[in-house]
Amino acid sequence: MRRYSVQIGTKIFDVGLIAREGTAITFELEGQQHTVSIAPVQITAEQLSGSSRSVTQPTAAIPAAARPLTASPDQIIAPMPGIIVSFAFKVGDQVSAGQTVVVMEAMKMENNLVSPCNGKIRSLNVAVGNEVSQGQVLVELAVL
Repeated sequence: MRRYSVQIGTKIFDVGLIAREGTAITFELEGQQHTVSIAPVQITAEQLSGSSRSVTQPTAAIPAAARPLTASPDQIIAPMPGIIVSFAFKVGDQVSAGQTVVVMEAMKMENNLVSPCNGKIRSLNVAVGNEVSQGQVLVELAVL
């Protein structure tokens, strides 16, 4: 089981990803297992440019811990401001949904950013050591 740190407001939770199939995610939070459905939210370039607003908006049925970290199904975006620590793949590599692609440091914690789909790395838009802002597109994927 992969473990992630998830920030909701000012509180940080340890979340274990159990499974992801299609739009269903099963995870463990505070010793209890939960299954939720997620749906990507379409955003405009205007919403991304210079905005400090979140780039994903959950529906009422989606707990905050399960919010998608993508602006579209073929992108990985920065969920908050931070610094890029490492990439697990290079351009042209194939990835599976749920695999860690980028490690980002934010608020003195490392955050694993995962692939939202099965795909091939099309571009890495930042480099290790770069400071990134919330909503910035870090990786683009070619969906398989």
